[in-house]
Amino acid sequence: TMIAPKAGDLIQELQLAAENELPIQKITERVYPYPVAARINQKAMRGMTMSFPDWLKKLARTAFRVFN
Repeated sequence: TMIAPKAGDLIQELQLAAENELPIQKITERVYPYPVAARINQKAMRGMTMSFPDWLKKLARTAFRVFN
């Protein structure tokens, strides 16, 4: 779920990645040919690549499955 100006444009890339089970690294390494709003996804995901304990990652995945 996303609430933001132009959220429909921003979430398309994330939905495509989720449906195809792409790792976060694929999006953070993507090169955009011109400035686009979806670059904010890269910045947010780069923050997500911080090291989190495995138990916290598992908890987040479980919560996503339950509430999705």
